[in-house]
Amino acid sequence: MAEKLEEERLKRLEQFEEEEEELPSREPPTWYIDSPEEELEPDPEPELEANVNFQLEEDPGVVNEVDYDEEIWTKYIKEIEDSDGFDIQHFPGACLSAPIEPLQNFKDSPHEYRNLIELSKVAIDVFNKENRTEFEFYDVVTTNVSAGIYFKYYITFQAWNRNRNMDPTTSNEEPTLKPFQAEIHRLGITPDDIKVDFCRIKKDN
Repeated sequence: MAEKLEEERLKRLEQFEEEEEELPSREPPTWYIDSPEEELEPDPEPELEANVNFQLEEDPGVVNEVDYDEEIWTKYIKEIEDSDGFDIQHFPGACLSAPIEPLQNFKDSPHEYRNLIELSKVAIDVFNKENRTEFEFYDVVTTNVSAGIYFKYYITFQAWNRNRNMDPTTSNEEPTLKPFQAEIHRLGITPDDIKVDFCRIKKDN
């Protein structure tokens, strides 16, 4: 019985070998490396078009290295330090290194002018409450601004004292006006979004 089983096993093995010989031979894939010393050649880099212009258009309001003027920058930094950001006569141009920028021609923009008037009135109200005075806003003189996640304003404005001066809106004579400085954050569009850091009477230079 055992001899018969062994004979059948050998017969199946022979049959399997014959079937394997009949299978078509398979070539190794093209990426296969026979020797570890062989290296694949890198793909050629794409050629760039000869006339492609990668130069960005220049913004006339942005300062680059060519526009750098050491004298102007020195004066700009000193003016900010001496006036706490309120009096800037030398502005090098809009860039990240010049965070405080003079707001020019704001009276020509009704929206911006109303915004500055609103900020100034809030600031003088804060001053009056802290100092028990009755100053009333008169007009905006100058404004510098710093923009980030919110707007920070450095406003110089005029105010008059209701108890000591005539009403400038009804009198022909010039009232005695005092210059004020206010540093104000505007966090949103509502009055509740206005934060007055300080409001003070401007010191004489």
